[in-house]
Amino acid sequence: MSVCNPRHCQKGFTLFELLVVLAIIGILWGIGISAKPRLLSGSGPDSLARRLAGAGQEARQMALLQQRSWELLIDLDRGVYYRAPLGAVSRRESRGETARQGGLFGLLQEELDHQLLDTLRTTRRDDSLAFGHENTDSDIFESTIPEAVKIIQIWQNGGHAATTGRVSLVFGPRGFIQPTAIWLENADSPGRDRFTVYFSGIVTPVVIGGFLLPDGSGALTSVVLP
Repeated sequence: MSVCNPRHCQKGFTLFELLVVLAIIGILWGIGISAKPRLLSGSGPDSLARRLAGAGQEARQMALLQQRSWELLIDLDRGVYYRAPLGAVSRRESRGETARQGGLFGLLQEELDHQLLDTLRTTRRDDSLAFGHENTDSDIFESTIPEAVKIIQIWQNGGHAATTGRVSLVFGPRGFIQPTAIWLENADSPGRDRFTVYFSGIVTPVVIGGFLLPDGSGALTSVVLP
C-alpha cells in the first residue's frame, strides 16, 4: 500500500482557471448592478402599465365608496399622474397660485370662497363635483412617470387622441368610465416593449402587449405603428 505525500497529492486551481472564474463573477455582477435599478424602481413600460391600471382601479373603488367622481389625471408634459377626487388637483394648484399672487390675504380669501362653494354643494347632487365630501391634499396621490417610459398617446371615446397636456380619466359615482386606451413604449428603444392599458365601462382595466384600440363592435384590435 502506497502512501501519498500530502505535498504532492494536494491539487489546486491553476491561475487560468481562477481568472476564468473571476471573469464570470464580474460579468454576473455587472448584469445584476445594471438590472437592480429597474427592478427596484419598476421603470419599464410593463411596470408603469400595471401601476396605471392599478391607480385607475383604485380611483373607481373610491368613486363607488364615496359616491362621487374621481379621476386619474395624467400630465404628459410634466411626466406625473394623479389619483384624486375630480377637480381636486386643479383646486390645489389654484390655491397655490392665489397665494403666490395675493400673499396671505389672497390665500385666505380663496380658502373662504372654497369653503362657501363646498357648503353650497351640499344642497344639491352634482356627480361631476366633490359633493358631500371635503377635499384635502391627502386625497391627492401623485406618482412619477419614469424617464425610461414614453406615453405615445391617450385615446378616449370619440376618437380624441392626446399626446401632450393633461388628460383626465373620469370615474363616475357608479364606477363607469368612457373607453380609454393608454399607449406606452420603451423611451430608450422606440418600437420595443409596447403596451396598452385599456379602461372601459365598469370592467377591470387590462394591460395588453402591443397597441390596441376598440373597433366598431367594441372588440380590441391591433394597431400597427412604424
